[in-house]
Amino acid sequence: METTIWAFVLVLSGLILVHEFGHYLVARCLGVRVLKFSIGFGPRLFGFVRNSTDYCISLLPLGGFVKMLGEQPDEEVASGDIPYSFSHRPVWQRTLIVGAGPFSNFVFAWLVFFFILVIYGNPVLLPVIGDVNPASPAKAAGLLPGDRIVSINGIPVETWNEVSKKIKALGEKMLTLTVDRKGKRLAIHVTPRIETVKNVFGEGVRVPIIGVTAAGNLKIERINPFKGFIMALDRTWDLIV
Repeated sequence: METTIWAFVLVLSGLILVHEFGHYLVARCLGVRVLKFSIGFGPRLFGFVRNSTDYCISLLPLGGFVKMLGEQPDEEVASGDIPYSFSHRPVWQRTLIVGAGPFSNFVFAWLVFFFILVIYGNPVLLPVIGDVNPASPAKAAGLLPGDRIVSINGIPVETWNEVSKKIKALGEKMLTLTVDRKGKRLAIHVTPRIETVKNVFGEGVRVPIIGVTAAGNLKIERINPFKGFIMALDRTWDLIV
């Protein structure tokens, strides 16, 4: 439990710092005066001041914040400081500064995916059947644990994700699965059944299923930087959607 709490604090703090750094960076680039960049909240523990900005560590280690001159519309700003005030900037500049926070989180997520894919590789779940539901179309059709799905309706599949997508795309139409069973190729006909399952938001969604789960066999696909760039964007977008 304690480890979970600290992991939550660490991840949340990191995301907030990346978010706030986005605000800070664009504000500085546009000439808005940043009064404080704090790691953490609450009373200031220590830090240093450079170019009118107080860079500090605060007591509560939950992310951080950026304070800009003229951040509040009703804030009094000396006439000589108006050129450096956030609230006195054009709408497009204020929009860029505000939007830089979430955009930085997007870029950070993309960078995480990119470096994992390029350095470690892309873990791919192979189309090998693990469990077969006893009361499922797959069981009735004769599919067995350990069967490797080679193709669906004559179209080759190389990953479990491809199997899942093809079954969903074809609905309740009968499928011809070519499987590799201990070195022998078998053609097995199975008709999916529509069932209601819960998505990541807990909503009921009707999807076609045949009643099998993946065995969990993985292979690591090596990714070059160009492909990693595109795949990282795809992964980030998929998570956002």
